[in-house]
Amino acid sequence: MTYGSIKQERPQDPKAIPFHRLRREGEKLVAVRHAKPGHLLQKPPAWSYNVEVIEAMRAVGVDVLEVIYNGKVFSCTLERFLRYARPMNRGHGEQLFLPLEYWSTRRAEEPEPMETIKLERRKLRFEQATLF
Repeated sequence: MTYGSIKQERPQDPKAIPFHRLRREGEKLVAVRHAKPGHLLQKPPAWSYNVEVIEAMRAVGVDVLEVIYNGKVFSCTLERFLRYARPMNRGHGEQLFLPLEYWSTRRAEEPEPMETIKLERRKLRFEQATLF
């Protein structure tokens, strides 16, 4: 498979997608990754993927990419990613990157509470400080 000037072979195990969880949403297969602060490209602001990971996603039929970062979920169809992504290599192997303007964003859902915590209501008491 060739992306721009990058030629890559298919991964050995197409069902193994490193650092991603797969889930079904209706008819779509979604690949989710939790990104750390150093994973977001700064110039240009973009998310990038190793070419081998993209190939593994195509092999298992992933439809949507999701990146969870800093309380937001960035999502993009794999089709859009492949159409607009650009190749690069900044010392971490051959990658494809897609600027943030091509991603849809929404707030990440808050985790469900394990149990309800009851807080006591306390009556606030105001005191005026002495001047002398």
